[in-house]
Amino acid sequence: MDASRVLAVGKAAPSMLAGALRHHQEALLVVPEGIALGWVAPSTRVCFSDHPLPTERSVAAARAAHELLARGGDVVALVSGGTSALLAAPATGLSLDQKRAIVAELLAAGVPIREVNVVRRHLSSVKGGALARSGTGRVLTLIASDVLVGGAHDIGSGPTVADPSTVEDARAVLARLGLSAPLVETLKPTEPRARALEHRVVARPDDFVAQVREELEAEGMTTFDLPPSDAGVESLSSAYVGLASSLNPGQALVRAAEPSVKVPSDAGRGGRSCHLAALAAPRLPEGVALLCGASDGVDGASGGAGAVVTKDSFRGRDREAALKTFDTGRLHAAAGTMLESRGPSGLNLCDVHVLARA
Repeated sequence: MDASRVLAVGKAAPSMLAGALRHHQEALLVVPEGIALGWVAPSTRVCFSDHPLPTERSVAAARAAHELLARGGDVVALVSGGTSALLAAPATGLSLDQKRAIVAELLAAGVPIREVNVVRRHLSSVKGGALARSGTGRVLTLIASDVLVGGAHDIGSGPTVADPSTVEDARAVLARLGLSAPLVETLKPTEPRARALEHRVVARPDDFVAQVREELEAEGMTTFDLPPSDAGVESLSSAYVGLASSLNPGQALVRAAEPSVKVPSDAGRGGRSCHLAALAAPRLPEGVALLCGASDGVDGASGGAGAVVTKDSFRGRDREAALKTFDTGRLHAAAGTMLESRGPSGLNLCDVHVLARA
């Protein structure tokens, strides 16, 4: 499609834009603070926004995106993980603070991200295809997926694709936590505007897993896939402990994952990868290691990108206290089990877990 404008938003937006932008095309790049931009064309407007919770900068970025599409013509939208927070425009009757509070409560309660995004779409005037409504031309959305199961509407809460979920679906998620909010309906696949929208997924978590397996096999390991999972960290830690006993020397299990975790109100420096690794470590058999890593390079507030642990990683350290206060980042830093983070990686294809026996 010969588009006149390009919108790139998300943690992988700079690299996606670098591969898609044509000479003199007008572009809007929306990224989290701290992402390496590389070279940016003079015709590109850059909006720094915030993640994982939206701020006024997220609202300003959404306004800029609406204005870009409203100028008419065909548009290419490049969407990757993080878009849900980076573009935020609360629905009528809802303040940004109210929306933040609802989403924060869902995340803290360990609600799976797919269900969180169902709610986000129905609290918004930019998500769930609402951004696409601003334009009149065709919109081609190219997606780097950070979801394990679901459709294009689940990635970044689908600002430029139609959404099959309903207000009733969002209300049911909220009701489980005793919450309510003014919800709006999203752009449905049967609406006339949806006929001008096309999307393609160009990268998936499975692609990242395949690359990890390739690297392990180059080191002489025999690797096997585990099915993707968004189970809770406690469930996954127990599963890995059970699977570890079946591994032969030189074998590794690899999985794409997006674990759910309940975060206490007094949380310290923690992240879901660090937390999961700390839960499993002392129950692992001798000779088995577990790696839990964040592909985006940032594991929550832990200060690292995840962790690699064995049975003896935390001998003499207060692991239980760190788990109780969600302060496992400090625990891993002190134990030397932290995966070093060099900041945002410019990639976001979920977490990767590797269970291996030397």
